[in-house]
Amino acid sequence: MEKRILIAEDSGFLRRACGRFLSFNNYSVTACASAAEAADKIRTDKFHILITDFDLGDGYGNDLIALIKGENPAAKALLITGDEKLAGTRGPGPVYADAEALIKPFKMERLLTQLSDIEND
Repeated sequence: MEKRILIAEDSGFLRRACGRFLSFNNYSVTACASAAEAADKIRTDKFHILITDFDLGDGYGNDLIALIKGENPAAKALLITGDEKLAGTRGPGPVYADAEALIKPFKMERLLTQLSDIEND
């Protein structure tokens, strides 16, 4: 079964790069530029994995993680951020919302490794 991924990232370059790379690696990708757009997608579609920026301008990735977990408790999440304080963090709480963190900038191969890790978690 093809895994469905929702990407919420306000950087157009990063959103497109991640989307293309993940599509090439056999994921079905839907990409959103804002928290509002991603929240609408979460409410109307089912995704296995959410990849979200922490600060989306109009909202926060941790709120999207809480939303997707509420809609689909089995969904996995990966928080991408430029905040190095989040490196290696995980656990329930208002900031991390039970998600792995990937620090920008990152190599696409690292993204794939993180996805494999959270899928097998």
